[in-house]
Amino acid sequence: MRNLQKRWTLMVAGLLALAMALVVACGGEAAAPTATSSAAPSTTTAVGTTEKPAAAAAAQSASGPSTVSIARPAAKTGTTAAAVVAEAAKSGPVMGGTINSFVFGGTLTYDPHHFDFRGAAPGCALQHGYDRLIDYGRPYDPEMGAQFLPGLAESWESNAAGDVWTFRLKKGVKFHDGSDFTADDVVATFKRVLDTDWDVSTRVVIRARNFMTDVTKVDDHTVQFHLDAPNRTVVMFLASPYAGHILNSDDISTTDTSVDTYPWKKMEAHNGTGPWLLADYDTETGQKWEKNPNYFMKDADGNAMPYLDFYNHPAVRDNTTRFALIQSGGIDVWPGCGPTIKKTEADAMISRVGADKLSAIDASRGLFTHYFVNWEIPPFDNPKAREALRLSIPVYDMYDIPDQGRGLPGRTVNCDWYPKFCIGDAEFQTFPGRSRDPQQRAADVERAKALMAEAFPGGTADFTYELGLGEPGMGFEMWTVAVQGMREVGFNMEAQLKEYGVYMAEIREGRWHMTRENLYASVDGPLDPYAVSLLSFGAGLGGRGWYFPGQERMDEVYYRYERAMDDKKAQEEARNIERIINEPEIPMLSIGWPATQRMFYNYVKNWYPGPNSMSNEDLKHVWIDGK
Repeated sequence: MRNLQKRWTLMVAGLLALAMALVVACGGEAAAPTATSSAAPSTTTAVGTTEKPAAAAAAQSASGPSTVSIARPAAKTGTTAAAVVAEAAKSGPVMGGTINSFVFGGTLTYDPHHFDFRGAAPGCALQHGYDRLIDYGRPYDPEMGAQFLPGLAESWESNAAGDVWTFRLKKGVKFHDGSDFTADDVVATFKRVLDTDWDVSTRVVIRARNFMTDVTKVDDHTVQFHLDAPNRTVVMFLASPYAGHILNSDDISTTDTSVDTYPWKKMEAHNGTGPWLLADYDTETGQKWEKNPNYFMKDADGNAMPYLDFYNHPAVRDNTTRFALIQSGGIDVWPGCGPTIKKTEADAMISRVGADKLSAIDASRGLFTHYFVNWEIPPFDNPKAREALRLSIPVYDMYDIPDQGRGLPGRTVNCDWYPKFCIGDAEFQTFPGRSRDPQQRAADVERAKALMAEAFPGGTADFTYELGLGEPGMGFEMWTVAVQGMREVGFNMEAQLKEYGVYMAEIREGRWHMTRENLYASVDGPLDPYAVSLLSFGAGLGGRGWYFPGQERMDEVYYRYERAMDDKKAQEEARNIERIINEPEIPMLSIGWPATQRMFYNYVKNWYPGPNSMSNEDLKHVWIDGK
């Protein structure tokens, strides 16, 4: 293996001009949790009758049965969910107090189903005030996987064919403005999403148009979702804070035919049913929340939730400030939607603050990275350039240097969360540029150089790397390693850092060569990374769909996966789509899933975050004891 550590040290000085290049891109595009191993549909497909896991039961109760676990992801080291629950049980919930966290970026709208809600930051920042028909069990337990529990729905079931799902809604629930929650709100929420004239968020909720044909009211507290075919992702989709928020029908519909978007309108004020009332909001500086005194959820002992009185959630965009805040106690918990922290960084912070005060959870971050190239313009309109790029990037070295090899290099399906949906390592290493073997790596570099010599005079090609202004960090360190590999085979790259709005506009207009997106997984499912941005219906680049050669085949495989109610069939389709994305001419390259540490003060009780869409960001189940 080449002495990359030495070369890394020498290279940093020459690349400091890139130091602002790390973007929690796509507004920090978001996170997938655990696997979807649903059984064939029946009249009780969604609702299980097994005993509720202790962690979930302690955090939340609701009328109606809980759902069974759908996965058992690999356990992680560090503070465990069992230890968190055991510690919390010593005192039980403590009422009152204020908790401080942060979100990594700003938000443009209150409306979770409008195009301006694209990106991960809004989903992380504003979920505190909304509820969904289906909720996640809290705190998350990686030994159990996702636990789907009643939210605004007290129960749900599918018909025998699996194409009609009936949800029975809770009664007595109020929106923050005091109005009653009814079936009309659910119907209006999703009919607006399904209306192709509505400029819907491309983050996640747009996926409803691929499988949902209608939503109808049975009575004031019963609704039915009609699908084009059985679909294994329905429950996970409706539980996602990027898709499932239920809105007040009066806030999103209009009878004024002069309104351009009639019969719909954009939500102009925050009004959900959630555990927190929005006390202060700024699109750039973040939010302050206060307890919703009329919240409908209670814990197993009948205690009103949330337990805390106030929740401060400012937008903090740089790690220097974040580390200073957590060291001083200005941040109580590092959120699941927070940027990646290396283990060495967390260990150093715990050493400074004291292990008796600060702890960390070692977990998959729920963020995956892809490099994209513009296949419509030189140099990457040449398939040989795309193959050479794939062969040139030393993806394993990208993980070895910044964080000692932790994470999942090169993977799009998260093998920690969904091992049965993941291609085996032996096959994976046969894909171009994916071998760990030093001899094969050397052969890949030589092959890339030969391709460059065939494609370009002198065997070199120039291109620009487009990024919005962001922050330095582990992603920057990984990128500098990638630059080494690209330059070695003949690519000459110039980084261009743009104001974020300019950057996004140029991406949408096709005026770019190469860029990167860091995407938080957003729905509990192995193929969520594909659905978020890589398929024709996803957010693509710049928030709009982006076509590329091979996408039709990926779309086809994804549709078969989504409609495969047999687990083995779904697992094989997941592996098939992973084979396509690793073909040499595909104009994108998966860099994989970095690991991270999630730090929290020991006085924060009952907190164990899941992968991002299940990361329990609303903290309604958390309390503070001993601060």
